[in-house]
Amino acid sequence: MGTLYPKIKCRRGTDAQRQNVVLENGELFWTTDTYDLYIGDGITAGGIIVDVGEGSGDVVGPSSATNEAICLFDGTTGKAIKNSTITVNAGNITIPGNSICSVFQSSGDLTIDASSAAATTTVTIVNGAGAQVANLDVENNITLGGTVDGVDVAADSSTNATHRSSDGTDHTYIDQDVRISASPTFDNVYTNNLQYSGDLSITASNAISDTTVSIVNPTGNVANLDVEGDIIVGGSIKGVENSETILIENPDDSYLRPAFIANKAITITEIQTAIVGGTSVVWSLYQAATAGSTTTLIETGTCSSSTPASDISMSGDSTVPENQVINLDIGTVTGSVTDFILTFWYTED
Repeated sequence: MGTLYPKIKCRRGTDAQRQNVVLENGELFWTTDTYDLYIGDGITAGGIIVDVGEGSGDVVGPSSATNEAICLFDGTTGKAIKNSTITVNAGNITIPGNSICSVFQSSGDLTIDASSAAATTTVTIVNGAGAQVANLDVENNITLGGTVDGVDVAADSSTNATHRSSDGTDHTYIDQDVRISASPTFDNVYTNNLQYSGDLSITASNAISDTTVSIVNPTGNVANLDVEGDIIVGGSIKGVENSETILIENPDDSYLRPAFIANKAITITEIQTAIVGGTSVVWSLYQAATAGSTTTLIETGTCSSSTPASDISMSGDSTVPENQVINLDIGTVTGSVTDFILTFWYTED
């Protein structure tokens, strides 16, 4: 039988328990949670700590640890440490899943590698209230080595900004043309503070219905569009008054001819007439499906002055459907009238 050596054990317990006893003079007490040694003087509650200095054995750790892991303090004494799952190797910091970083500041590269993840890895940026933030502000570049919504952004980034729309087709942006092979439809597209030094083209040739371009301020549509150069419109502008003028030389009561074909639905807002010579001309403006017909009256009147007279009352139907013909009928002509002029203003509906 081997030699037996006696063990000397001192009084022990938690630090809270120590503070509730008065140790006898010379009696030792070991705290099992803070790993400190105290000696009694018979007076001081809890005894007096034995200062072993800042040398070897001052910090107590677990029985085992993870290689290259960052150690963490266990408690607030500064003398107990514990293991962690965050590792550092050759400058790479590995953070396990479901980790939270309150404030992250880095002057170098931050790499999130999920290549070894058993399932999808999600990186979520939240604010102090725990809600996801709307914006990620980055002064330099963000390099992604995986996919975003199933798109290989590592491959797409080499083309300097190709991404996919909701229908899965490729398109480009920034300083290139928008190329959409499947011709998807974009509704209610808004741009705030558009500044462009070249040509801006809005083509609605393939629109299923009328396409409206609105320029608005924070409270609604703006009244004016200020442009330093030219505005070229290939179609028509709704809400803007257009006009048509009909000049008839030596009019007589046999005149009934087409004056205008409405290729779109319009509303006539004003009519002005004037004569040269003679006394008066009775006139009527009609809309019909064919030229020379008097199906629906728009307005009728008598012109007796060389000064243009305005008529905005529209006693008939001033709303003209698409593809209708506007016909002018001359009634009684009094005196030797050499010229009759009629101008009407309209807006597209």
